[in-house]
Amino acid sequence: MYTVIWAATTSSGPGLRDVSPESGAATDYPHDASKQPHDAKGMELKSTLQHVEAVVLAAGRSRRMGRPKQLLPLPGGTSVIERVVSNVAPHVERVIVVVGHLPGQVGALAARRGADIAVNSDVDLGMLASVQSGIRSLSAQATGVLLCLGDQPEVEGTSIAQVLQAANTYDIVIPTYH
Repeated sequence: MYTVIWAATTSSGPGLRDVSPESGAATDYPHDASKQPHDAKGMELKSTLQHVEAVVLAAGRSRRMGRPKQLLPLPGGTSVIERVVSNVAPHVERVIVVVGHLPGQVGALAARRGADIAVNSDVDLGMLASVQSGIRSLSAQATGVLLCLGDQPEVEGTSIAQVLQAANTYDIVIPTYH
């Protein structure tokens, strides 16, 4: 069983926030330790994330952008996908980049930064197909997975560390930006 973690721009702190896509209304659910899972002896069970692997979703066609976002150059001579891999890698045991559209170009840049490559051959089925490709590529040692988007090069290490820290309390962590 894996702990699923989704990394975005920042974490909202302890608790969860549910935002209605229709109205935009937000409901906060503060962390309540009394609702944590317990074993038969009443001992609190927490996630033990000893071997987290990252799955970076980078298979999209970037239709709205008109060109592949993952290949865009950034200051310093790196590309978007290279920066994403470099930001995530220090926090996990392994980085898997899921490619689909332009797999050779995106995969080569990610591999330069030490990432393993998984191919989503069903890229037109959407992001879920990429998530599935990445999950299938996890090693047997993985106890958690950090899901990241391959077009967010500005997610900082401190945000990633906060998400991983929150995963010691929650099985699923979905950070939000306020």
